[in-house]
Amino acid sequence: MSDRVLISLSTPIHPNPEQAAWLQHCLATGTAIDTLLRGAGRHSRDPAAVSRLAAQVSRTLDLRDSVPPSLVRGAVSRAMHAGTRRDSASVPLDEAVVAMDPYQVCIEGVQAPLLADIWRLPLRLSAVLLRDGAQVAQACHQHYAAWAERDAAGTTTALSELHMLARRHAALLVRPIPAAPASHPQVERTRHATLRRYRQPDGTDGWAVTWALRVPPAWLPRASVDDTVGIDVGVHQLITWVSADDEGHVPAPPLPTGCWQPPGGISSPLSDAMVRQVQFARRAAQLDEALRMVLRYRGVAVEATNWRGLAGSAELEGMALSGVTEWRYWLTALSRVTGSRVVAVPPWRSSHRCGWCAAEGHRDGRVFRCPEHGVADADTNAARYHRREGMRMLRGLHS
Repeated sequence: MSDRVLISLSTPIHPNPEQAAWLQHCLATGTAIDTLLRGAGRHSRDPAAVSRLAAQVSRTLDLRDSVPPSLVRGAVSRAMHAGTRRDSASVPLDEAVVAMDPYQVCIEGVQAPLLADIWRLPLRLSAVLLRDGAQVAQACHQHYAAWAERDAAGTTTALSELHMLARRHAALLVRPIPAAPASHPQVERTRHATLRRYRQPDGTDGWAVTWALRVPPAWLPRASVDDTVGIDVGVHQLITWVSADDEGHVPAPPLPTGCWQPPGGISSPLSDAMVRQVQFARRAAQLDEALRMVLRYRGVAVEATNWRGLAGSAELEGMALSGVTEWRYWLTALSRVTGSRVVAVPPWRSSHRCGWCAAEGHRDGRVFRCPEHGVADADTNAARYHRREGMRMLRGLHS
């Protein structure tokens, strides 16, 4: 096996209108680069070749400093790679984005930090991004001090370099250097990050940064249980799992009520983010433990849902605050480390079919009734049905 396994995990960002317009410009730039280089044939991904072409593209499109240079290089590299699918809703940010603290990211060239849910990662992996961000901030401060010292000595280019550094990293330079938090040893952030626009269940656009992390193979144990575990994601129980000889669940925390809102309902984006983090923490340890337990299985069958049927409901808000709406994506990413095979089971009619025989039954709230097998907990039955379907799908993949 390789020394490291590359995984990708996303954190939402919440730009203000001006920042959202700039992010949209970044996506448009990526599309323009793809269009410019489309049909150019196969190219090497040699860094020197990418840098030369990126400089040429910047001049052709007259980009100057309108987007980070690393975004141009990343978009050029993506366009040069033969066979890469071009996605107008994403663009590489790579080293242009840095986690500043649990609530903010700095993107090169943007003067103000962007609100972000950096804390919203499983298994305390947010600490890896914060450690990396502290190291980048420290390096920026050191570069600034070095150029300031050269200016004091009369170096003619120092002020120009200082201006360039401040223009790109002002949001990092005007803040004290953060302390690097302790994090998983040997887990590191790589220089690959992608800005992505996606459609939220309520139909509005959301933004996220997908971070690439490199982890040692032994960071999570290899899947060792020769069985398939079925997983249901629900409102009453956040997670319910069923295997041949085990079952369990993670209960949903109480849904938030209006009592935690500030007087008059006045809040700020940052205060809202801090409240979201507290509610995420209610079940974080249990969800982490469930992740480790589930990934012991060689087969994992998880319900696939886009949540649109619950759009705007208090139930979906509570599930999203707990992080469980991202459960399937966490499993898929982390399965690269454990070697588990994850399949997404379509949710259609799964609540109304028996997990033992797949016969049509009747669900009444938290109770499921099968004509053949009697009464069962509805979530447990759904997880058993997902296991049944997942085993069938995995057999198809192996055949």
